[in-house]
Amino acid sequence: VGRRLNDNWSVSASVGYEKSNGGFASNLGPTDGNKSLALAAVYTRDNMKITTGVRYVNIGDAETTLNGVNTSADFEDNDAVAFGVKVGFTF
Repeated sequence: VGRRLNDNWSVSASVGYEKSNGGFASNLGPTDGNKSLALAAVYTRDNMKITTGVRYVNIGDAETTLNGVNTSADFEDNDAVAFGVKVGFTF
């Protein structure tokens, strides 16, 4: 959902959900579903645009395996926070 507040400012928010599939997860990407919330703001003035955003992700619990039968590792109660800034100029 996004909203333009005035000529200079815009904001947006989004909610994400990926269902858990169960079973074993990859050792290279040990997640099983997630829930997320993202917020962003954009400031525009003349030929400049500054975009900022933050996203919180509650990563789903997962078990990994090396042989396809026994659990190798348990990943539980993991979270991630991502933050970004982009500055752009048009000519």
